[in-house]
This record gives sequence, C-alpha cells and structure tokens, in this order.
Amino acid sequence: MQVASSQSFAAFGGGAGGTVAHPLALGVLAAAGVLTLTLPRKYVIVPLLLAVFLVPMGNVVVVAGLHIMPDRMMVLVGWIRLAFAKLTSKTKILGGGWNNIDAAFLCWAGSRSLAFVLLWREIPALINQFGFLWGALGMYYFLRALIRDDEDILLTVKLFVFIAVVNGAGMLFEHLTRVNLFGFVLGGVSPFSDVREGTIRSQGAFAISILAGTFAAALVPLMFWLWRSGRAKALAAVGFAFASAMVGTTGSSTPL
Repeated sequence: MQVASSQSFAAFGGGAGGTVAHPLALGVLAAAGVLTLTLPRKYVIVPLLLAVFLVPMGNVVVVAGLHIMPDRMMVLVGWIRLAFAKLTSKTKILGGGWNNIDAAFLCWAGSRSLAFVLLWREIPALINQFGFLWGALGMYYFLRALIRDDEDILLTVKLFVFIAVVNGAGMLFEHLTRVNLFGFVLGGVSPFSDVREGTIRSQGAFAISILAGTFAAALVPLMFWLWRSGRAKALAAVGFAFASAMVGTTGSSTPL
C-alpha cells in the first residue's frame, strides 16, 4: 500500500497507479463481504478464505493513493463485524483470550515495520508499512477471532483442501497449456504463465509461482494431521495429491 505518485514508489514494491480490478473479481469480493457480515461466526471462515486464496491479489482498488488488495478488503469487512460484535456482546473477541503467540506476532510485525520505516525514512515507506500492518495484524487477529476450537480447525483445514483442489486443477491445466484460467476469468494475474528454461511456472491465483508452491507445501503437514485424525481420510488424500500437484507444476525449487 503506497502513494502511487511518489518518485520513490518503486523502492517499495511498485504497484498500480489506479484501480485495476476485474468486475467479476469485485463481484466475488462483494458477495464474500456480505457473507462475512451476515453468516454465523462459525461459517465466516468460508467466504474469507475463498476470497483471499481464489481471487488474485493483483485485483487492486486504489483510494487516495492507497492500494487495497482482496485480503485487505476482507480484513476491513471482518473488523467491522468484530467491532459490531464487541458493541453488542460481552464475548471475548479472541478465542481463549490473549496469549503469548498473539504477543509474539504483534512484536514481530511492529519491529519489522519500525525497521523498514527507519531504513527508508520516507513517507511512502510509512504508508507501505501501514498497509502491511493492516493486512498482517488485521488478518491474524481476525482469524484468531474465528478459529476457536477443534471443529473450527477441522473446517479450516477442509477449506484448504478445496482451495488446493481448485488451484491445483487450474495449475495442472496451466502446466499443460501455459494458460492461467484465473487470469482470464478473474484478472489480477497474467493469463499466460512465465516460462524459465523451457519449464512453465504455474501460479494459479497467486501473485507468483513460488508463493503458490510454498502455500501448497505448507498444506502437506495439515493433510497428514487430517489423515491421522481419522475424520476425513479421503479428503486428506485428495488434499495431499492436489497440494503436491501445485508444488510440482510451479517449476520452482523453493517449494520442494
């Protein structure tokens, strides 16, 4: 999230000079936002994760020079829901209350942003880190508010299986044709894959292939947990297969 007109903007990652968002992507995000505000708490994780992991992050709405990507849009809607819940209920926002991991995450994010701002000492750097904190802290604590018990964890992991299946199928198609269906249907990523040394680097809905692959690699232990829990072995096997397919089709060594 940066000021697009700044000459030093490129030093902080670059970005669109104006809103670049596919109408269908905006429609999906709008629907996810409505569901986030209206569904029972237990099921809010569904539209949240589907919007974040299936709508490409290249869909950006620029407001007063600020870049708002899908995850930040969902965080904003989510915290509106949490604020309303806090005003109308005495229930704690965070499941189980504040803990040491919450504190550690806050300290990490704060120190990272402080170091970045002190390094550059420019207004665009400050705005950039405001965007980072909006996304990182907002999403972390929103997820903490949503995932409270074993049933919530199980639902979340099952959702990751679905996300792996959708992205994995798209990336397999991409690997065979070099056509990224996410780019054609939802925008936000190139409709044609990068090629390095003759290998197609599939990326699905992710910004780059390495992110797609590392996300999938991180799912593998969750799939083993789902299998060992004995509650969804077939689903775990499907998730493992498609997560592995995502890793293999990126053409990248990092996920491996």
